[in-house]
This record gives sequence, structure tokens and C-alpha cells, in this order.
Amino acid sequence: MFDNAALLAELNAIIHPVTIQDSISWFTRQQGPYAIKEAALIFESGSEKHLDYTIGVWADKELRIERVLRRGGLDREAVIARMDKQMDEAEKMKRCNFVIDNNGKTSVIMQVLELHEHLKSLAGR
Repeated sequence: MFDNAALLAELNAIIHPVTIQDSISWFTRQQGPYAIKEAALIFESGSEKHLDYTIGVWADKELRIERVLRRGGLDREAVIARMDKQMDEAEKMKRCNFVIDNNGKTSVIMQVLELHEHLKSLAGR
């Protein structure tokens, strides 16, 4: 599918509107100070239009490739082919309201805890 641009576009045109509508419905049922949606194609799908904030998780391209390869199931070429179908990572991070550095040099847990407190304050809780 990732090798066929027309088929991929057709699938995305079917899947994205349904998943966006489902997430909108899901968000209305949440009762915490905030809720988080995970989506690899958040900007490509237009999902960000239905969110108050976006959070990006940044890691260098080579590190991201290595992590996917360790999970197994794809070879390097397949990983790169999928990444090439997504928005440029630097552009994606520019569009995010918050960015978590996941290069392994800074504590992700501390960044998430700080962001959690910030999001709670934005929600008034």
C-alpha cells in the first residue's frame, strides 16, 4: 500500500474522516482535566483542527529508524519509505504547541511531568 500513492490516498480519504469523528466523540466523554490523542499523521489528516494543542515527540531521523527496526517487522527501506510519506519532521515540530525531546539525552519522564502540570494549569485544574 505504501508503494501505491493513489491507493494510499484513497485509503486515507476513507479512514481519516471516520477516525477524526470517532475521536471527537471520544473527547466529549472524557472527564479529566485534559485528554490526549495519538496520531502519526495529525497534520496530514487535518486532525489538529479539532484539538486545542498539539504535542510533538522529536528524535533524530536515524534514531527513529533504529527504534522501528528494533521492534521488528520492517526492513530499513520499508521504514524510510513510510517516513517519506509523512510530513517533514522539522516542519511537523514547528507546527506543534509543545515538543518533547526523545533523543535519549534529556529525561522524557521529566518533560512529560512538566507538560502534564502545564496542561492542567491551562485547563484550570
